[in-house]
Amino acid sequence: MMNELLLERYPDLAFLLKFSQGDKIKREAHFTLPVNLEKLEVIYVYGIGMGLHYKELKSWLHQKKERALVFLEDDMNCIASFLNGPHAREILQDRQAHIHFGINLDELVLSYPAKHIELVSAKKCPPTLALKLYRKASSLNALFSEVLYYHKLLENLLPNIKRAPKAFFGNKLAGQFKNVPAVICGAGPSLASSIAALKTLENKALIFAGGSTLSALKAKGVTPHFGMALDPNPEEYLRLEPAADIKIPFLYANRLLPSVFSLCSGPLGYLRTDTGGIFESWMEEKLGITEEAIGPDLGNEAFSVTTMQVAFATILGCSPIILTGVDLAFTGGKRYSEGVMEDSSVLLKKLSEETRVEERLIKKKGRKGHFVNTLVKWVMESDAISAYAKKHKPTIYINATEDGLGFKGVPFMPLQEAISKYCHKTENFRGRVQSAIAKCPMRVSARQIEKLLEEVGKSLKICETLLEKIILELETTRFLDSGKLLILRIDLEEEIAFDALLQQIGPVLDKMTARLSHQPHLNREISKYKEMLTIVQHLNSVFI
Repeated sequence: MMNELLLERYPDLAFLLKFSQGDKIKREAHFTLPVNLEKLEVIYVYGIGMGLHYKELKSWLHQKKERALVFLEDDMNCIASFLNGPHAREILQDRQAHIHFGINLDELVLSYPAKHIELVSAKKCPPTLALKLYRKASSLNALFSEVLYYHKLLENLLPNIKRAPKAFFGNKLAGQFKNVPAVICGAGPSLASSIAALKTLENKALIFAGGSTLSALKAKGVTPHFGMALDPNPEEYLRLEPAADIKIPFLYANRLLPSVFSLCSGPLGYLRTDTGGIFESWMEEKLGITEEAIGPDLGNEAFSVTTMQVAFATILGCSPIILTGVDLAFTGGKRYSEGVMEDSSVLLKKLSEETRVEERLIKKKGRKGHFVNTLVKWVMESDAISAYAKKHKPTIYINATEDGLGFKGVPFMPLQEAISKYCHKTENFRGRVQSAIAKCPMRVSARQIEKLLEEVGKSLKICETLLEKIILELETTRFLDSGKLLILRIDLEEEIAFDALLQQIGPVLDKMTARLSHQPHLNREISKYKEMLTIVQHLNSVFI
């Protein structure tokens, strides 16, 4: 019976076990239930031991059918010993418990996509495994969440795309500031030590500030030459509200929270960034906005306005590009510099209980060689900037942030020293920026945009009807391959809205439900199309 279970669920493992002799039973590490257990969707256990972790987590596991318990083992002898233990049969029979030999992180996060995960150990764990797992899961989760909750992003995209005719095209500024020094400001706690030096750079370098940094700089009387914001979430308005009446050129991506524009009174700059998902890309193609996007070569771990500013300054031709206030760590227990909303007294405690992979609080060696409190997403951001700088030589990149995480391969130089070395020439940069953006209008009309939106809106209604018919056909005939079903699927895929909005939903839903493979295929298909219908209904509510 045990061999049959093993062959059914893990045929490759059953074959490899033929060459294993088993091993001594090793005592498993003391197990403490993870913090905020109820929020977790997937728990990984490094080392299978005798499967005692299963006994402790079985109740949690079976409370929701979507949960998964995943044992990771890289020693075949340990698996052989486990199979002779008291919990082997129950674990093999439990379709929510899984055993993986070897550690292929790409395969794991695709097999168990989830936002709230935890790694626990039954034996000594490689020190970097948890961080690597959280990073992989974070990148994939961002992609899947965008597809499954695209109606939320669409609420921003629709009004923002309509702003394009009155904006300048930021991408067309490429190469127009060759060898001009640029200072990218972050809102980290160490920004305070750079304020005096920044006030000397009005005519010596281009100053960039994004998101909450605009508020931090305004509080200290520093006005950058370019502002930028990308964040689609409501918090972005609160972070930027102290910087209200932003008169400088303000660069935006279509994903930005629309209410932020009420804080801007200067020229708006449209950025093609490939951060608005499938519909943004489709609209840009139809509107003839074909210039190379800014940012994709930052990689899939770059989520922030700081990384986008680094890419934008590079595209402009700026060099050196100097980063200041980009701590990417809780310097002095604080997330932000003065002038940005924050309750530092409860922040670190709250983050210590966080289960979202990208927001996990970790300790990592910082620029000065001591351990700092940072977040998974900040480690990803630091590495993204490091990799980008390495790819874009001979542009010079300098880290002038006094404390924090730092950037591998990007040398540190105090800001004042960098200014003395590189910022020699004096020029009216505000006038030069104004002249440059005047020559880069967006060449799209409001009518073009409205016409495309009307076409997609009508088609999306048809898609909703077709999905209802597909579900009815599946439930009525109980066949997966009827002739009528084939025609309905073809009709669906030929709709303009499918091309513009829906083509990624099916593959993502397949991945999300793969762990439920023990359920009949027909039931999974019906569930998938019902979920797709719900998503389309949400999208339709935004188009109305």
